[in-house]
Amino acid sequence: MASIHPWLLREYLAGGAPREIIFDTTYVLQCYVFGDHSYNRFRFCVDDSTMDESQFHEVSKWLTLNWYGWRLVEWRLSDPNSVGYWTDDVGDRTLNPPLRFDSFQLTHEIGDSVSGVIYIDELRLVRKAQIGVEEPSTTCVTLSNYPNPFNTKTMIVFSLPKPGVVELTVYDVTGRAVATLVNGLMGKGRHEVTFHTPNDMAAGVYFYSLRFDGKLFTNKLLLVR
Repeated sequence: MASIHPWLLREYLAGGAPREIIFDTTYVLQCYVFGDHSYNRFRFCVDDSTMDESQFHEVSKWLTLNWYGWRLVEWRLSDPNSVGYWTDDVGDRTLNPPLRFDSFQLTHEIGDSVSGVIYIDELRLVRKAQIGVEEPSTTCVTLSNYPNPFNTKTMIVFSLPKPGVVELTVYDVTGRAVATLVNGLMGKGRHEVTFHTPNDMAAGVYFYSLRFDGKLFTNKLLLVR
């Protein structure tokens, strides 16, 4: 049977430490994906039965990139209904451990966009446990920014549970301070601060940290040129 999606972009690991990690279906495969609202499609691929000659490629179901910005996506490997279809000769839609990560895959549907931008970050394996649910605290600090990735400027938004001294600083990946945006007393509630990037600021990953009430809160920025 021919592939349902003949147009396929496959970004795979040919070797290295991540390729050597062996896991089973008690894990959840996760990564952060930056969607561009292109309606292109994304999925994971793993090798199964990695210790014998019957090895297959198995894939998750397609996820439509119908959002803009970062989102955590996952493949719950214990769910048999989460396994997708590639072709008859490369998979049987059953995960047979031991498993190994193979690739990220992209495709598009006829009539949808044939181009786009995608960022993938923090590929990881996790185990989830039910430990009880608590109501979200109304006294915590929140910190975010948009857009992200960004080009000339981004809005950093934070909320404070009470008045206090705030220090908001942008750092590069070496820990060097790039800009101090706030350093002083601020009131309780929501605040917005715009970070305008200098013309000579190189594209790449940066971090912004908010120090408040003896605690440090940090998020990631991605500058594109």
